[in-house]
Amino acid sequence: MKLACSMADCTTLYYGGSCYGIGQKGNVSYAFNSYYQQQKQDPKSCDFDGLGMITYLDPSMGDCRFVVSVDDSKSSTVASCGGPCCTVFCGMCVLVFWVSMYLRMMVSA
Repeated sequence: MKLACSMADCTTLYYGGSCYGIGQKGNVSYAFNSYYQQQKQDPKSCDFDGLGMITYLDPSMGDCRFVVSVDDSKSSTVASCGGPCCTVFCGMCVLVFWVSMYLRMMVSA
């Protein structure tokens, strides 16, 4: 998490931030995703020694939005999307545990 936050923006995880209080696993997932987006969604930047994975599920919760950066190859701009305006969340990098917990909840429901 230190590596991810040293190279990406994790300020929302601090006291008073919109992602403060999402728990340790949520913090790690947010940091992984922030770093992954900073690295222009390079799949190698999501590995974290086997702890990270790319998912199409939106792990955002409450006011804590996991940002997705979309690289538009026709221009040099990068658009960020993380609010309810987004209908497709692609290329999120999260902790493997987060996704496995979600799948367990779906199976048991």
